[in-house]
Amino acid sequence: MPAAIEIEGLDKSFTLHLRGGAELKVLADLSLAVERGECLALQGASGTGKSTVLRCIYGNYRPDRGQLRVRRGDVTIDVHAAAPREILALRRSTLGYVSQFLRVVPRVPAIDLVMERALEGGAEAGVARARAAAILERLRIPRQLWSLPPATFSGGEQQRINVARGLVAEQPILLLDEPTASLDSDNRAAVVDLVREAKARGATVVGVFHDREVRDAVADRVLVLDRAVAA
Repeated sequence: MPAAIEIEGLDKSFTLHLRGGAELKVLADLSLAVERGECLALQGASGTGKSTVLRCIYGNYRPDRGQLRVRRGDVTIDVHAAAPREILALRRSTLGYVSQFLRVVPRVPAIDLVMERALEGGAEAGVARARAAAILERLRIPRQLWSLPPATFSGGEQQRINVARGLVAEQPILLLDEPTASLDSDNRAAVVDLVREAKARGATVVGVFHDREVRDAVADRVLVLDRAVAA
């Protein structure tokens, strides 16, 4: 059976319009495969493209060259060549994503923001709300905050809402970009437990973990990225 994620010969560069159109190459000829139930940690210095890899898999960035295949059930989707509507469908059915920063619609209660992701994944309303409540409990978000918009929360609380939104739908592929960066030790441990449980049910995880203890606790493999060299 094909891997859950397969990348072959991937290049990605950015044009710096404020610097005379100079080209910054971030990824060059990247190839990797991640199996079902495996956690691959991306490691490397700042600027080596760790977050860029996640955004390419999620369809936020379109690579310049190469193949990027994601397994959705019995079907393989080439994200590089997919139309926008196909990428949106892939996110609803397959890809969970935890970014470094929380970007949500203002004035929407925290539990509704988390529940929204479960609904998009196909859960019924009652199931979605129950899942949202359960994961907020595990991430130690006080109940009195559930009805408030996360814009009023602390940085650590916002990060935990981000984690809840990314994991609540129980998607088969999880993309985690520094999910514990703003968290204390107890909340880091809660995230580690959630990731381990996701792996145990067969989820594939690709993540950036700057906390070595977290990385060692969840990763099966580490891929070190080097800075790309412009041609």
